[in-house]
Amino acid sequence: MKSSRIGIDFHVAGGIYQGVRTYLTNLMRGVLEIENEFEYFVYTDNPGEVASGGNGHSNLTLKGLPSRWGRFNLLAGFPACAYRDGLSLFHSQYVLPVHLPCKSVLTIHDILFEKYPQFFPKVHGGLMKYFVALSAKRADRIISVSEFTKREICEYYGIAYDKVTVIYEGASDSFAPIKDRNLVLRRLKKYQIRTKYLLFVGRIEPRKNIVGVLKAFQHLKKEGHKELCIVIVGHQDRIFRERKLFTEIEKLGLESDVLFTGGVSEEDLCALYNGAEALVYPAFAEGFGLPIVEAMASGTPVVTSNTTALQEVAGSAAILVNPHSHEEIAQAIDRLLSDESLKSELSHMGLDRARQFRWEETAQKTVEVYRQVIAG
Repeated sequence: MKSSRIGIDFHVAGGIYQGVRTYLTNLMRGVLEIENEFEYFVYTDNPGEVASGGNGHSNLTLKGLPSRWGRFNLLAGFPACAYRDGLSLFHSQYVLPVHLPCKSVLTIHDILFEKYPQFFPKVHGGLMKYFVALSAKRADRIISVSEFTKREICEYYGIAYDKVTVIYEGASDSFAPIKDRNLVLRRLKKYQIRTKYLLFVGRIEPRKNIVGVLKAFQHLKKEGHKELCIVIVGHQDRIFRERKLFTEIEKLGLESDVLFTGGVSEEDLCALYNGAEALVYPAFAEGFGLPIVEAMASGTPVVTSNTTALQEVAGSAAILVNPHSHEEIAQAIDRLLSDESLKSELSHMGLDRARQFRWEETAQKTVEVYRQVIAG
């Protein structure tokens, strides 16, 4: 019997969506390790993006993108690939190609551009509103990465609840407590971190509320936490421009207290989580919030927002705060810094919570969605 062929659009992994890149690479690694009946056709111009060992799997075929022009791929390129490669199903992120000759699965990581348009450039947000809504209606099945995002999809686009399957993201095995303290210290030295620090991980953009972290940090310094610094891991975003952050650092007089690492390797990131007093992640809005799961898996206490998907993912294993109140953020951090038993309790609770978010389970549930859609 001929096996079904699954096409996966991997072009987004090379773009602005860093969380989607993590999702896709870990999803592919997972589905290729599962014994299943499918052949996978992955469309990418950068095979190194596919975290699966390249063509080392007999059921994996890497294909170049039809064109470097994304709109052409959605209009004609991917439909042509689906015909040529005899696909049974095409899996896309956010936006589906037009007129697919096969069934489709669409992962929508968030629709924050609907409720929080102030964080999105006008043209980009407008295009997302139109094309994501259209794709959601056309898809045979939608995968959402949180219950919060599922509710938003169904409410905004009038989608039936049973059409949307929630499949959480995960933390890779690299994120775990590191017992060798010297290893952590060597990695910290690489980034010239020589004192206690609070950690932020994510794209540098307004929605992440890094300015709120800075204001909370200044409050802590005034309250006597002179030894602290802030380490920010992430790149300045090219589309979602953060224009206020750097002037705010100067305004608050924190130039010597804030360290930007840029992007780091997964191994270094794990060490940075392990060395931190806490991950401070009071984003205004998220569809999932992967850094809080990675931090919890590393045994690092977490302070995060009581909004959107963040409270759903964190559960009771983090301190939840109002992201619009830097005083509340500061108070939460101060509680952690002043109470070793609370830090220890949150560390253990976080480790337990993180076990509920595994990429292996993400892959297994996604393969089951493929089976249901193809059989249906």
